[in-house]
Amino acid sequence: MKTITRMLAGAALATAISTQGYAGNVEVLHYWTSGSEAEALSVLKEMMESEGHHWTDFAVSGGGGETAMTVLKARAISGNPPRLP
Repeated sequence: MKTITRMLAGAALATAISTQGYAGNVEVLHYWTSGSEAEALSVLKEMMESEGHHWTDFAVSGGGGETAMTVLKARAISGNPPRLP
C-alpha cells in the first residue's frame, strides 16, 4: 500500500509541476475506493483543484487494480484513454 501511495502521490506531483501556468482537465482512473484509500485520493484531488485544475474521477472498484487495468487497456485500445490537459 505504501508503494502505491508513493506512486500516486508522485504522479499527482509530476502532473501538478508539469501543468503549472495553466489549468486543465484531468481524468483519473483509479481503484482507490475503500475508506482510507478514498480519503487519501480526495486530498490529492483537492490539491489539484486548488491549483485550478478540474479532476474527473473514474473509479473502478475491485481486484486490487486488476479490473482497473482491464478497463484502462480497453479504453486505450478503443482510442478513449483517460484525458490529460
